[in-house]
Amino acid sequence: MGYLISGLFMKEKPAPEALRQALPSSIGFNIYFHPTLSVYAIDTFRPSKPPTYPLTTPIPSIDIPLELGSHLSEIAEAYAEAKRQQVANGLPRSYINIAESLSKSLNQPVLAVFSDDDVCDFACIAEKGVIKSLWARCGEVEYRFENETLQSNRAAEDTHIHQNAAEAIKIFTGGSPELIGFGLLDPPDNFGLERLNT
Repeated sequence: MGYLISGLFMKEKPAPEALRQALPSSIGFNIYFHPTLSVYAIDTFRPSKPPTYPLTTPIPSIDIPLELGSHLSEIAEAYAEAKRQQVANGLPRSYINIAESLSKSLNQPVLAVFSDDDVCDFACIAEKGVIKSLWARCGEVEYRFENETLQSNRAAEDTHIHQNAAEAIKIFTGGSPELIGFGLLDPPDNFGLERLNT
């Protein structure tokens, strides 16, 4: 079982004021920078329970819509089937919706990741308020969303730790996912991230 990595990634530093305005008040956040990958990580948490380490808690979803937009009808159908199979945690709708919302509000691409490689290995990239790419594993099924089309295949048995999330990080940053802890049994200290003043 892999350790949990959960967070949002951006290529440009978001202004803390703009990020605060874009996020529900029920979500606290810290902004981090990875100097080697030149990517910003947004760690989210319940304001009453800030985490000791970044990217280690799920995004609080109490005030994030769960219904997917009509442009994601194929993904909504996949979620319904995953729910019937009791593996819907692998396709977290709140991460999809927050990625779309922030990419529109902050006017930049946003990568959302939720991966422990035990139950979940999910990532999606949103641009201009719309999901462009998505990777998800729901039980025995792997989903890929590209070019507005969802494909599903039987999951391979020899998958690597954080495989989907690592692929997304590589595409998003152009760098090695291992630099931020994806695919490793032991992550770098604080995932190699430097906390910025917020």
